[in-house]
Formats: sequence, C-alpha cells, structure tokens
Amino acid sequence: MREKKDINIEIGGNIQVAREQAGYTQDTLSEMLGMTPNHLSAIERGASGISLEALQRLCRLLGGSNYGRNENK
Repeated sequence: MREKKDINIEIGGNIQVAREQAGYTQDTLSEMLGMTPNHLSAIERGASGISLEALQRLCRLLGGSNYGRNENK
C-alpha cells in the first residue's frame, strides 16, 4: 500500500469539508466531476491525489474563490 502524502491528506480533507458544506454526497459530486465515488473517496482520505483539471472543475462547482488571480485582467 502506498504511503499517503501530507499534501493529499490536507487537500482531501478540505475537499470533504467543502463538499459537505455545499450539501453534496460523494455520489452526487463524483458524478458531477466525472469520476467514480470510490475515486472521490480516495481523494478525500488522502489515499490519492487530485489532478489539476479535476481540482479546477471542483472549484468551479463549489464556487471556489479567485484567490491569486489578477483582479485587473
């Protein structure tokens, strides 16, 4: 079994909190993201990392902020 990376654990926990605050189940959100519920569960547990593309879709679905974007563009 692979060792969990600290960054995956932190990001996965944040994703779980954001999903729960938005009122989505793993089944619903995983379908919206185009991944299996098992994959989303692994991401939330930190057992698997999330791709940048999936993270971008997730932020758009959950109304993520524009943190770090240049406001003048």
